Formats: sequence, C-alpha cells, structure tokens
Amino acid sequence: GESSCESPWTVAKLSPTLSWLDPPHSVEDACKGCVRRALAYPLYRTLALSKRVLADVASILSKGRASVLRALLRIRALFADGQRYLFNTLFIDDYLCWLQSLSDASAKKKLETLAAKLRKETEVFQKQATGWNLASLEKEAMEDLEAAPPPPA
Repeated sequence: GESSCESPWTVAKLSPTLSWLDPPHSVEDACKGCVRRALAYPLYRTLALSKRVLADVASILSKGRASVLRALLRIRALFADGQRYLFNTLFIDDYLCWLQSLSDASAKKKLETLAAKLRKETEVFQKQATGWNLASLEKEAMEDLEAAPPPPA
C-alpha cells in the first residue's frame, strides 16, 4: 500500500521492539505484542484485522529475501526523516545487513521457518492470548453503545 504522514508513527507504535526497545523472545511473544498494540493504538482495532496483518507478514517472509529486504527498505525510508531516524541505526540497518549476509540457502530456510511459525501462531491466536479480558471489554462497549442516545438527524 501507499504510505502517509502517519505511516512512521503506525509502524513504530505497532512494533514493541521499536516503541519500547523490547525485542520478543519467541514468535508467540512477537504476535502477542503486536496484536495488543494493534488493539490499543490505531483508529481501526479488531482482532480479525490484526490477524490479517500477521498473515500478510508471513506472506512477505515466505516470498523470500528480496521481499523482506524490500519491506525493510520501505520502513527505512519512512524513518529516514523526522525523529524516528534512530530506529534505522538501532534496528533496521542491522536487519538489512544480517539478511544480506546470509547465503541464499540459509536465508531461504530461516525465512521459510519463520513464516511457518508465524502462520501457525496466527491460526491459533485467540482473544485470550492477549492477556486482556477482551470479552468483558467488548460487552461493556456494546452496552455503552446501546445506552448512548441516537445521533441527531
């Protein structure tokens, strides 16, 4: 898709690694962190959309090194201007160098393995995995919505 002036904020905010300098210890932790942030910050917050984003990331990973490099370079360009340029120095540049330093066979194997783990985690990810009581929050939101007066005509 196309980027906007909000794109750097969105990428940085949805990534626990970039927003809190807290890298995940597993694919499960990465999914949990990203989904929690996707349900807390953006305008559109649904579990289905969050899972779709995870599936898109798995698709990019499964397409190989060139696709991942292209995605990282787009992120790098988003962060090049403004206050988020340090993310390139701290993370993105290292990811780019590491990925390019791998042999073709090694990169393919690592990316396919990561894509498979991410697909599996996305398929089994449930509301309870966020650690939040989403069912209760959804119920309260629906009650508030039903109790609200109708908008003026």
